[in-house]
Amino acid sequence: MSPEPTVPDHPLLESLDQPYFEPGELADLLRIPKKTLANWRSDRKGPKFHTVGAHVRYPRHFVAEWLMTLDDKADEWMAS
Repeated sequence: MSPEPTVPDHPLLESLDQPYFEPGELADLLRIPKKTLANWRSDRKGPKFHTVGAHVRYPRHFVAEWLMTLDDKADEWMAS
């Protein structure tokens, strides 16, 4: 089994000690409806995810990468 990629944690994730998020957990963390995550998956937006059978899981490093891209986009917008 290969180790997870090394991705710096986003400040939103620093206090949490879990390798995967269930959709409800991530929705609560982001303070968005769970349905929004489902819509993003359908539209191929939002953080990357894995399916384990019929269960969706968001690996922590994918969530961290996605949050970093949002920070970068916000920084670019603010600088323009």
